[in-house]
Amino acid sequence: MVSGDLVEKAIRVIPGTGLYKSGDDFLKDAVNTLLAARKDVRVAIACELFLSGGHAR
Repeated sequence: MVSGDLVEKAIRVIPGTGLYKSGDDFLKDAVNTLLAARKDVRVAIACELFLSGGHAR
């Protein structure tokens, strides 16, 4: 498991690699990759969105 401190550092420095324009772009890609790989996470998020009327709680 990666520590929170290392994750924050990675997000901060990723634009300097030229692979992503921003930390936000990096995070969006990471979340999309997670959702593509984990159907259970997609379903859980869909259920929460449905229960909350489409709005994050």
